[in-house]
Amino acid sequence: MRWFVPLALLLAAACTPPRPKPTDEAALAPAGAHDENRIADVYRQRTGPGGAADYCLGPGDLLTVNVFAWDAMKDQQVRVSSSGSISLPMVGDIPAAGKTENELREAIEQKLRNGYMRDPHVTVFVQRFQSQQVSVTGAVARPGLYSLSKDSRTIYDLLSQAGGMTEQAGGRVLFSPSADASRCDGAAHAPAPRPAPVVQQASAKTPDAGGLAPIEFELDAPVAPGRPNPLTIPVAGGDSIVVTRGRFMVDGWVAKPGLYSFTPGMTAYGAMSVAGGAMYPADLKDAEIVRANRDGTKEVLHVDLAAVGRGEGKDIALREGDVVRFNASALRMVPYSVYWVFNNLFRVGAGVSVAGV
Repeated sequence: MRWFVPLALLLAAACTPPRPKPTDEAALAPAGAHDENRIADVYRQRTGPGGAADYCLGPGDLLTVNVFAWDAMKDQQVRVSSSGSISLPMVGDIPAAGKTENELREAIEQKLRNGYMRDPHVTVFVQRFQSQQVSVTGAVARPGLYSLSKDSRTIYDLLSQAGGMTEQAGGRVLFSPSADASRCDGAAHAPAPRPAPVVQQASAKTPDAGGLAPIEFELDAPVAPGRPNPLTIPVAGGDSIVVTRGRFMVDGWVAKPGLYSFTPGMTAYGAMSVAGGAMYPADLKDAEIVRANRDGTKEVLHVDLAAVGRGEGKDIALREGDVVRFNASALRMVPYSVYWVFNNLFRVGAGVSVAGV
């Protein structure tokens, strides 16, 4: 029997069991400075002259038109027809689709000057932009398409209109601005909402339908001085807002390594259970939690899950984007390697024997 131990060690060294395949951590990377610059660019474009604040009217939009000192034209509620026009008493049909509120007001005043009033004063208010719809999906209470209104024109407004975030929501938002947001050329068009990115796979590296990656930002991230709050960005028809579902990663010697949905109160010990439990070689006395910081750095936290399981140690609450890593114990790898080698040898031998019959 003296030959048994050296032979077992030799077989273990030659046929080391495969380590669980590591999962990709790129999907958990926090937003960087590139996204902050894009946020500033979009905010500047949409709040400056000719930005998305002056939305183009389109079919289905509900308007209120007032003409000062003319009771017949007081609080006239009209809807833009499918042909792109509105109809007013005494004035008749006026093209509206493709115009901004100010442009439509000027068109009404010009028509009133031709035989009705010398110096008309007209106001146009858009009650609801039915033609301007934004997609809000992901971990929100009521995902779907939402029309803009006077009081709902920012990312924050649309998230509130969608009922806020669910318990499964992570701390990130993916915002895909429409390329047609600032187009208002007088033509009767209505921008169609773009397909929403896939929540489980969307990240700062995932291009959207327009060829650009979604703008990614964290909801609780502090706003640097001089930088706009991304929640205050005006939205426009065709935009897409995705609230990511919280995720964390379990890697190393567990039964099922991979990405898992984050739930409130999740801890490192719970992550081990979700991943099917630790395998025999795992060093439970020194499990690692790799946590990414907003500045791009990473910190490693250590936790004794063996002590936690006995009720003697302190568990660590996870955050979205954490990676719980179970490394192998050197002492446990030798007997596990021997077990793995002989288990596979006997399995192969049995298969050959059956095939021979």
